[in-house]
Amino acid sequence: MDAGAGNAGALAEAGAKQIMDSRASEKKSMQDLNNRFANYIEKNRFLEAQLKSVEQRLKDLQDKWGMLNINSCIFLLHCGDEKMKW
Repeated sequence: MDAGAGNAGALAEAGAKQIMDSRASEKKSMQDLNNRFANYIEKNRFLEAQLKSVEQRLKDLQDKWGMLNINSCIFLLHCGDEKMKW
């Protein structure tokens, strides 16, 4: 076996290792991005559920008290009305 063939084999092996390392790095990056996206979706669903709850509470207050201005709504939502049972 001549030296040129040995060098070519070593270069091919080094190239293959570099490609495998690159793919492993890309796979890790994709997994990290997927996890971040899943966390974002979960947080978004949680916030949408909270918004729906606040909207329902606002509707309940409007049904009870009529149309309120925003300051009254904020006060009643945060402080609550002693007579009102949630």
